[in-house]
Amino acid sequence: MTATISAGPGAPEVDIRNADLIRLIAGVAAADKPSLEGFYALTSARCYGLIRQIVPEAHAAQGVLEAVYASVWKRARTYRPSDGTPLAWALSLAYGHAMQARTGRGINAACACPGPGPGNDP
Repeated sequence: MTATISAGPGAPEVDIRNADLIRLIAGVAAADKPSLEGFYALTSARCYGLIRQIVPEAHAAQGVLEAVYASVWKRARTYRPSDGTPLAWALSLAYGHAMQARTGRGINAACACPGPGPGNDP
């Protein structure tokens, strides 16, 4: 199965096989940064577009996008192809983070990144 992915307005669409995205997620699960960069390159435009529909302010939307790919990094080991396509998985993460940001839980809450606090000292 292939997904048609555009890098943004005016950019050519690229057919990417789900198998390629699955391989990239497997690389991310193995802590391979180039795999994360590749997954980001192929999916971030679609995720950002969805985020902007929910979080209209560009700076806040960019923060949400960063939180999404931090989650991809942390959760790659939990991805299962039987649960849906890699793009659908990334979009579901984007939607969840965007809704958290929109409802006032903020970018840090959406990211679920540990910050300063009890047990999370830098």
